[in-house]
Amino acid sequence: MAGLGAPHLVPVRPWISWKRAALIVLLAHFFILFGLDALLRLLGPQQLPVSFPTGPVSFQMLRERVSAAPTPPPQPFPGLSQIAQQDIASAPTTDQTPLPANAPPAAQSPNSGASKSSAERIPRPDELPGVGGVALSVFFGDHGGNTPIATGSIEVSFPAEGRYQIRLLTKAMGWAAVFAPNPLFAETIGRIGPGGLQPERYTHRSPRGREEVSTFDYENGKVVYSSLKEPLPLEKGIQDRLSFMIQLAWMLKIEPERFSVGESILLPMAGRNKVERVNFTVISESDIVLPGGVIVPAIHLSTFGRGERIKGQIDVWLDRTDRLMPVRIRFEEARGQILDLLAVRSP
Repeated sequence: MAGLGAPHLVPVRPWISWKRAALIVLLAHFFILFGLDALLRLLGPQQLPVSFPTGPVSFQMLRERVSAAPTPPPQPFPGLSQIAQQDIASAPTTDQTPLPANAPPAAQSPNSGASKSSAERIPRPDELPGVGGVALSVFFGDHGGNTPIATGSIEVSFPAEGRYQIRLLTKAMGWAAVFAPNPLFAETIGRIGPGGLQPERYTHRSPRGREEVSTFDYENGKVVYSSLKEPLPLEKGIQDRLSFMIQLAWMLKIEPERFSVGESILLPMAGRNKVERVNFTVISESDIVLPGGVIVPAIHLSTFGRGERIKGQIDVWLDRTDRLMPVRIRFEEARGQILDLLAVRSP
């Protein structure tokens, strides 16, 4: 190494050198997988609170659309491995109190007109991404030139009128599967009302089997974490580690003037064990090149520049050609570890 002089060479027996090399490779793989779950926690260590009006919300158009659709298990997504498809179909649903599928439609709120801001407006069905999923390839480090270590998907559904469900599932493959034999599973369920998505329960299950749950108590203004003894305050407009992407997509659809390059959108976010206000800055409006050379027009938002007290960075690209669903999600820890999730598209 420069500045340290010539290295002092010591004869090494071949069998010791081979064992050391194998041990180094094994430890490197272990630490990569150890960091994988931490990165997939979606907003890392820190995150502020939300108080929405309660009561039924009408989505007659959405109800007709969902009622008319068949309800078989989710169909395979292009490029998703068979094992991952089976995991997605069998992943548990944590929403224990869905509205009946045959519930009578509620009266449409007079406050859902187009003149209302996103803080007051109730989303219409045609403003939301719609039922469906996006297949993902997961890379450790930026995707360029790297081999994916996992496959997965993000799925959006509306199980009943005025209700939403978002799932993220990834399953390691290749050498990574040795260290992460179980899929990573995250799910948010909630209602749709004034202000957009109103999370009620967020569940995160790591590849090592650890489960964390965040419950949003709007009546008492609290976020209850399974990992904390005391609840945290709930602030109006709060989102969780999955719902924020769909909330941003809805806001972009109804208030595009707020998403000019350089503008910032403030969202209260419930993270792993804290709540904070997070600024998503619009970085660019340009094409993104996916593996295989597929070009997708997208809008890039980033939490870059949140300050040193906030660890990590989140970047999300919303697809202009596919319901503003995320086409790329990039997580970077303060220590520099990167996890890159990209949509799978055929050329």
